[in-house]
Parts: sequence; structure tokens; C-alpha cells
Amino acid sequence: RGRLTKQKRIIPYFTRDEIDYKGRLAKKGLELLRVDSAVDRFFLQVQGSGIVTFEDGSTQRVNYADSSGHTYRSIGKHLIAKGVLTEENVSMKTIRAHLEKYPKKQRKILTHDPSYVFFRLVDDGPFGCFEVPLTAYRSIATDRRAFPAAALGLIETEKPKIDEKTGKITGWQKFTRLIVNQDTGGAIKGPG
Repeated sequence: RGRLTKQKRIIPYFTRDEIDYKGRLAKKGLELLRVDSAVDRFFLQVQGSGIVTFEDGSTQRVNYADSSGHTYRSIGKHLIAKGVLTEENVSMKTIRAHLEKYPKKQRKILTHDPSYVFFRLVDDGPFGCFEVPLTAYRSIATDRRAFPAAALGLIETEKPKIDEKTGKITGWQKFTRLIVNQDTGGAIKGPG
């Protein structure tokens, strides 16, 4: 993936920093929607689909259309390497909390990941690799080089028991479920 220069050379597409902070795509009429939070926009891109809620309460679904072609770089791993978070406590929640606590550091942290996801407007979804809505609680995403699309699988793990009043984990329970490899994810690499 790349872009064509005036000299007819293909060069890498713009990075997250160039798009979000240097305005390389600004004033070209390419925007579908505007999101007022850089952190929300980033996590929407990581998830690959979502629902945007407008000020009047109406909503619009968006789904992955393509990416900039840059290799995804985990900001969670970056924050662990910097000693900000640990492997034991890194999660979307802790990353979000750190980004919101230190807004002046957001650009440096978010642009550690140069990849950029572009969306399309959809009425249904989210959609996976077959362009049909995913099956709730049954769809997973894997690296297609390791596992074929539509492969069936079995998850055997433990899931937390959550106290409804406190929201804290009170224990663990065995969890087994049949799943199908029908989701997609550009950052999912390798068999693990």
C-alpha cells in the first residue's frame, strides 16, 4: 500500500502523525465523520468497527475499509517498555486512563503506532472476512496465514466472576465454547 507521487513513484502512505497531527489529508473532502477525542478515534481504529454517537443521540455504524499499510505497533507494549504500565496491568482501560491523565503526551504515544485505519459507513455489522455480520460471542479473528477463514475452534479457558456492585473480580469459572474464525484483524500476527 502506498501513494503515487507527481513523479509517478510509489511511496509509503501517510503515517498516523501525518494524518492526525500534520493535516496531510485535511481539506480534501475525505472525512466521513468527525470524532472529538483522539483517544476514542485511536481505539475505534484498533477495534476496526464501532458505533459513533452524535450530539443529538443518533448513531452511525462504521466498519473497516482499509489501512495505510504501515505495520501496526502496539502502544501497550510501548508503554510497558517505557515502564509506564506492566504486563500484568496493561489493558485498553489502563492505556485509556493513562492517555486521558496525560493529554500532552497523547500525540507521542498514539503516533508510536504509524498505521492508520480508514472506515466506511454501514447500516449493519460489524463485518468480518465474509462481509456478513459477525456472530455474537462466537466470532474470533486469527492470522489467516496460520488458520483458515471459517475454521471451527474450541476455546477452553477461565473467565472472571465479577461482583455486580463493586465491579471487582471475585473468582474464576471454567469457560468452554465453540467458535468460528470469521472476524478479521490486521494487527493479529502469528499462531498465538
